[in-house]
Amino acid sequence: MKQIVNSILLLVIWASAFAQEKDIDQFSWMLGEWRGAQGQAGLYEKWDKIDEFLMLGEGYYIVNGDTVIREILRIQKIGRFWTYIPIINKGKPVMFTLIESEPGVWIFENKEHDFPQRVVYSQKTDGSLFAWIEGEQKGQFMKDEYAMQKVN
Repeated sequence: MKQIVNSILLLVIWASAFAQEKDIDQFSWMLGEWRGAQGQAGLYEKWDKIDEFLMLGEGYYIVNGDTVIREILRIQKIGRFWTYIPIINKGKPVMFTLIESEPGVWIFENKEHDFPQRVVYSQKTDGSLFAWIEGEQKGQFMKDEYAMQKVN
C-alpha cells in the first residue's frame, strides 16, 4: 500500500513539473476578446501576449450598465512555475500556481486562499472558453462556472 501511495505521489509531482516546462503558447488560444453571461451580468475578458513569460488580461462584469467587478489578470511564468494572478476591484493580487495542464485544460491552485482555491480555464472543442472557480467557503464546497465566446 505504501508503495502505491509513493508511486501516485511521484506521478503527481512529475505531472506538475511537466506542466511547468511548457511555454506560453499553451495559452495562446485565449488571446483576444471574450464575451459571455452569468445571470443578469455580462461577462467580458480580454487577453494580450506581452512576451514569452507574460500574458495580461482584463475582465469585468456589467449589470444594468454598471461595471460591478473589474479584474486585472496575469498569466506569468515566475521562475519555472506558471501562475495566474488576478487583482479584483483594486484589491491585492492573489497568486495561483499551475498544478495541472493537459490539452485544453489548465488548473491553477492556491490552497491558502479563502475562495476560490482553484481557477480552471478550458478550451471547448468548438473553440469557446469555459472556466470555473471552485473551493470551500465557510465549510461548503462552491463552484461558479463561466462560458464565453470569442468576439471577432
